Amino acid sequence: MNHIQVALGEGLTVEGALGIAFADWRRGGYIAHKLSMSSDGFSRAELMLLVASSTEVVRNKALQSEKPAEKIREIVFIYEKLFCLIRLVETTTGSFLLLVLDSEKGNLSHARLKLSQISSKLKLPNDSEPACYQDQ
Repeated sequence: MNHIQVALGEGLTVEGALGIAFADWRRGGYIAHKLSMSSDGFSRAELMLLVASSTEVVRNKALQSEKPAEKIREIVFIYEKLFCLIRLVETTTGSFLLLVLDSEKGNLSHARLKLSQISSKLKLPNDSEPACYQDQ
């Protein structure tokens, strides 16, 4: 779980980051998460709600995609005050990263690049599935 925590910590270095989660869309829940120390009122409950709703979107889209060219790589939700960036982790089957940014402070282009770099490096030991969901 340590490598996941390192990846989440890297994600929080993105300007305007409020929180980040590593989740499993097959099981429908998060594995680990971190909130920024300066999350400006953004709570763990809000992050978990975004993870839950994002899980449904990713699951539905992933199950609809039968052709390799149609595989989703990332999804962006733009709310009035938040950017939610979902990046599927291709090195670990069925998982994704969700980065939540303050829309006034965050740079969506930089966040997309950073999350892409993080997801390409993230791999579970022996390509195993996560043993359990952790509250971090």
